[in-house]
Amino acid sequence: MHSFCRQTARMCNRVLGRTGQFWQHESYDRVVRDEDELQRIIDYVEYNPVKAGLCEQPHQWEFSSAWRGGNVPPPGDTDKLKTCRHGGRGTRTS
Repeated sequence: MHSFCRQTARMCNRVLGRTGQFWQHESYDRVVRDEDELQRIIDYVEYNPVKAGLCEQPHQWEFSSAWRGGNVPPPGDTDKLKTCRHGGRGTRTS
């Protein structure tokens, strides 16, 4: 992962015409091991605006990969919110 970040930082800096640190220090860099883990990560990211109170459902957040034009829920994904252990709405029940 370190060499990947180093190489992409060099390419991005070259494209942007800059030098120095590109990536912020991140302690969560890791390989996604399977489809279930990938879906958990996608759900976590897409439900962040819901947890922050910016929308009621992920598909309503315009800047999300879940966005479906505002008020149109994704197929089969209505009423699939439950209270998550972090104290807010937003974890899928699948």
